[in-house]
Amino acid sequence: MAWLKQHAKVSKLNPNTSETIAHAAEKFHKKVPDWNPNESAFRRTAESKMCYAEAPERGFSAQFALAYRAAARPFEEIATHDSFISVDLGPDAKLVYQKNRYVDQRSYNIYIRCGVRGAPASQLNDVLLEGSMTDLLTDDLSSYRPHLQHLLHSAKVMADGFKCTNNPQIPTALPSSVKD
Repeated sequence: MAWLKQHAKVSKLNPNTSETIAHAAEKFHKKVPDWNPNESAFRRTAESKMCYAEAPERGFSAQFALAYRAAARPFEEIATHDSFISVDLGPDAKLVYQKNRYVDQRSYNIYIRCGVRGAPASQLNDVLLEGSMTDLLTDDLSSYRPHLQHLLHSAKVMADGFKCTNNPQIPTALPSSVKD
């Protein structure tokens, strides 16, 4: 929140962080065991907004959101489009972000293999925990690294709070391969 307040440069910032990790984990853990590997696709779970802020004086689009949900695509299919950069963080996580930093295209994602008790074994690859950060609020276009570092930190907190059965290994620092 301190970073967000420093970079938003507005007189009034309306933050909302009412969602708890326990509630987000409950949503994820309820939906994932019901998934059937024979289905053609997994329907995403409801999004859990962990942090949301807006600056009303700058209009509806001046928003910052950090949310988590179950991803709809398997681990191997993450970021296959040319306009995205994908960074492997080891066997359990990937960062994905767009190559450009235009005002309307500042989104950052992390995908985590997060095992859930009672789910089919293939769930680890096919139904992931997805974190997304969208920043249409700050004017910090100079670097990808601050956004990705905050997203990485939140992913570690969420994976620990979700008590993933596979204990995913998420680094605490960005790899040097993340370039601006």
